[in-house]
Amino acid sequence: MRQGWKKFAFALALFVAFSPLAWAVCERRNAGHGDSDDLSSYYGLGWYEAEQGRWGGQISVIADAWPVYVQRLVAEKDGCPLYVLKKSGNREKPENQYDIILPVLLDRIRVGDWRGGGGDAPEVFVLPAEARLGFVAYRNGVGVLLNSRGERLISDTFDQFENGWAGWARMTRKEEATWLFFYDGRLRLAPRGYIRGGAGADEASGYRAFVLEKEGRQFSTLLRLKDMREVIPPFVGNMGVFGFQGKLFNFTAEETGQALPTGISLRKDNSYGNTLRRYRLYDKNWVPLLLPEFHDFELQPTADTVFLVLYNYMDMSCRLYEERSPGELMPTIDLALPFSRGNCPRFGSENRLFAQYADTVLIFARQPPVNSAVLIGRLPGEFFARTYYSQTKVYTGDGLLVIVRVERNGKPMYRVYKETGELLHEQWFEDAVDLGCGFLRVKHEGVWYSLRHDGTLTTKMYFPFSC
Repeated sequence: MRQGWKKFAFALALFVAFSPLAWAVCERRNAGHGDSDDLSSYYGLGWYEAEQGRWGGQISVIADAWPVYVQRLVAEKDGCPLYVLKKSGNREKPENQYDIILPVLLDRIRVGDWRGGGGDAPEVFVLPAEARLGFVAYRNGVGVLLNSRGERLISDTFDQFENGWAGWARMTRKEEATWLFFYDGRLRLAPRGYIRGGAGADEASGYRAFVLEKEGRQFSTLLRLKDMREVIPPFVGNMGVFGFQGKLFNFTAEETGQALPTGISLRKDNSYGNTLRRYRLYDKNWVPLLLPEFHDFELQPTADTVFLVLYNYMDMSCRLYEERSPGELMPTIDLALPFSRGNCPRFGSENRLFAQYADTVLIFARQPPVNSAVLIGRLPGEFFARTYYSQTKVYTGDGLLVIVRVERNGKPMYRVYKETGELLHEQWFEDAVDLGCGFLRVKHEGVWYSLRHDGTLTTKMYFPFSC
């Protein structure tokens, strides 16, 4: 009878130890961090996978690290297992024993590097060096980050540890997050708690964008990875990268809180509504470029180049830039150009640009490949119309003809000039018509004349047929 009772008691103990209730105790103690024996626990903790092409399936870079470095001990009285790192100094000490230990890759690692096409196999994967391997260990819900010898890599403890992407990780303690990054063989901590990673910075250049929150507002900032310093002070706005003349440039767009002038629509980005932003440009390594203040920008292609156009909405002007040498932006015209009908003046196919300054028209000519423009004409009055270089060249080769409008005795009058500023006709014209395609007419003493492309006048009426 007594022997039967002992067998029953032993069976009951086994049942309790391995019952769902017992494992619920372990789960509560692990604070939802899973079980070291269960590979699904690695999800989100650096489980880097790569497709194996036509063979299908997946391989893990760090799964093999667990049996090499981690040892499971005999279960405690509550039936929960304990784990130690095999290379830790004294595995018998309770402080070296944990409820769960999970390997994480601290360093960047490339997987699935395909070369060629078709069914080429991926790279051979090897166990990462110990210097690149860390271990997230929990005891009673408190986490620490260890090396393979069980030594603390950082002094901070955490409630949650998320190994994100390319060497980044985030640890959270009482809802306050700290970001870590393994860079150049060293583990680095971000200077403050960010709510998330930001967009617009290419990590390959050694920088990373982050977002922090202060007083209910979100701010963007930029970290330099080699020393984890903020190289751009936190600002409300966004940042990004764009290509120009085969090079990469970075920018920041800071919110000013001011409304855009009436009638202005943003060219670069209207995701923040019709508010004024202050842009700054940087080279690919985030070295600031010395440029005048501007609030918008766009790339303006022509037949032989692409201009970077910077818009200033405070004084309604713009500036044109080209790349003079690799990574160096130089002004095509070293002047702010007033808007023309709400847009920046453009160089036409004949490489001429007309800019209206108050009661004067300035004419600039650009001669590639010098990538700069020179002032060739200064005309008094308001620009009205012009001929086209291709047509003029057929007739004279002397350049463009330009009609300007001038206020005279309270009435608008018109005069005809060469593009160089030379007055072509002494008489004043009381009216003018632009028929398009460079075909112009002027009216003198009640008679309409066609303005030929050589500058002469005729009463024969010409009409445009093609541009």
